[in-house]
Amino acid sequence: MRFATVCFAVVLAGCAVKTPVLDQLDVQLDSALGQPLQSYSQRLGEPAVVEPDGELTRYGWRQADNIKPCTVELWTDAQDVIRKARWAGYERSCKPLLQRLN
Repeated sequence: MRFATVCFAVVLAGCAVKTPVLDQLDVQLDSALGQPLQSYSQRLGEPAVVEPDGELTRYGWRQADNIKPCTVELWTDAQDVIRKARWAGYERSCKPLLQRLN
């Protein structure tokens, strides 16, 4: 029983491990909050998605990958100031988007 518990804890810990690419993507998107959208959209390129979301506007970028794509979403207010940011993906698929942000 103890062995199974240790194995389970190791598996969970492995799932929570982040990489430098993902950590840096977190930092980049955290620093985007409160900033104008223009500089981010210039670096990321034309958004694949632009749609209203309540009182905000959602902009979305996608990096295709064979396993799982990376998506970056930014929500702006009426003055085009970023109020919310989210990403999903994994290191290989997110690296090209991160390189554009740097």
